[in-house]
Amino acid sequence: KLFYIGSLDWAPNRNGLIWFLKYIFPQLIKKHDIILKIASFYIPNSIKYYQKKYSNNIILTSTQNALQFMAENGAMIVPLLSGSGIKVKILEAMSIGVNVIASSIAAEGINYTNLKNIIIADSINDYFNAIEIIKNPVNYENISNNAKALIQNEYRIENVTSNLIKEYSKLIC
Repeated sequence: KLFYIGSLDWAPNRNGLIWFLKYIFPQLIKKHDIILKIASFYIPNSIKYYQKKYSNNIILTSTQNALQFMAENGAMIVPLLSGSGIKVKILEAMSIGVNVIASSIAAEGINYTNLKNIIIADSINDYFNAIEIIKNPVNYENISNNAKALIQNEYRIENVTSNLIKEYSKLIC
């Protein structure tokens, strides 16, 4: 199971997901029995088109509880092709041990180690490798545990606040 969660009225999200559905997803479902759940309050016609085309493999939905949705639907894909800043949904997913398959652009700003606490996928081969990796329960659990540890060690509010205070102190002195 794979899932995507995000606002599809934001062009970078929509464009990245369309790229995935057009170029990556058809190749993946030829080799693997994959169900992709897409959660967004707004589903554009461009996404509905692919749901109709791959109706046995794509489920469109919305959710009131993002963390619960993430916890129940397998690995998260984040196929961003543009954008900047830390993607909070990735950190949220990692904090609860969800395996994240993200483009290198989506993971920018996160202190990750590829194949340790996240899987970076920028090409069809990367996605094939990612699916093979997460199909193995030991790999899935290792990445899950490492993702949770990364968030606990580096992105907890106490740690972020402490680091900001240290940096501000350097500027003042």
